[in-house]
Amino acid sequence: MIAKTLSEMFMPTASPPAVRGASLENPSLSLDDPATWEGVLGGTKSAAGVTVTHASALSLAGVWQVVSLISGDVAMCPLNVYRREASGDRDIDRKHSAQYLIADQPNRDMPAFEFWRRVMLHAMLWGNAYIYISKIGRIGKPVELISLLPDRTTIKRDKDGSLGYITEAGGQMIPLMADEVIHVKGMSLDNSKGLDLVDKARESWGLALAAEKFSSKFFANGAQSGGILEVPAGFTPGAKDNLEQGFTTKYAGNDNAFKVVVLRDGAKFHATTVNPDKAQTHLLREDQVRDVARFFNCPPFKLGIPGSVSYNSSEQGQIVYVQSTLAHWLKAVASETACKLLSDRERRNRTHFIEHNTMALIETD
Repeated sequence: MIAKTLSEMFMPTASPPAVRGASLENPSLSLDDPATWEGVLGGTKSAAGVTVTHASALSLAGVWQVVSLISGDVAMCPLNVYRREASGDRDIDRKHSAQYLIADQPNRDMPAFEFWRRVMLHAMLWGNAYIYISKIGRIGKPVELISLLPDRTTIKRDKDGSLGYITEAGGQMIPLMADEVIHVKGMSLDNSKGLDLVDKARESWGLALAAEKFSSKFFANGAQSGGILEVPAGFTPGAKDNLEQGFTTKYAGNDNAFKVVVLRDGAKFHATTVNPDKAQTHLLREDQVRDVARFFNCPPFKLGIPGSVSYNSSEQGQIVYVQSTLAHWLKAVASETACKLLSDRERRNRTHFIEHNTMALIETD
């Protein structure tokens, strides 16, 4: 029943959990959590005056590129359950109950590549990715892995300090045990929940969104900057309105770009808006892409940034990318899946382990 309900969930949105079924004690809608109010109010504004949400962050080309790049590369690395042999060699344990789920098809709705790419999208932007483990019975073998929505799932600790989770699906709050959830998280301050990257990068990405909005508005007005239309002191209010309306109708907008402006009766136009060249929007946007690369710890050359560090070969550059950018995400996924999908005996006796095969990422022609 739980697996069926959870499998019917869609992609995350910026809106909060349904308020109608919430209460002050509902941990997924805590009034003490700023993220709750951000969802209710549609996000919070950056100092640049632009509201930054998880959806709007993906509208930035640099964020989209790096998220697509890293999530796709992690998903492309085969994730396998390995069995240690007495000789010291290792082999993929294809008979293990978790092998098919993590390597081929986690659930009936998606293949492994699509599943792990979605998990990484959640982990990179929200700082947390949650996966429900559907089992045969309470402690039986896993039969399905279902990706939970990060903005609908939260951590709950009982009075004795034991860890648990609560997720919302179909308007219902569903409690889950700790061993039923694979929790892949980014950097964390309290060792329980990862930090929301969009929240931490709000000012930087808000500036980038503001620069895009400025450029769009500039070209929407026919590449004409705003200003003040000065009229002689003797103009009546009606004459002022007619002049302003006529000026706007004839010269504002893309369709009227490049027309010659003719002002009569002593009227003068004074430009007051800084144009894109003086605002250095081109350099600003390039710097913002560099900042995006820093937030994701991604080498700038992977985003096509000019002047970034070059390497002696493409293979060497790819190795640096795998070791500096992907390695910690690969380890986070592998170690968490091993904790939740391998038995205590398999882990303690070191007979099995879970690991990615990164050879596909560093192979060259």
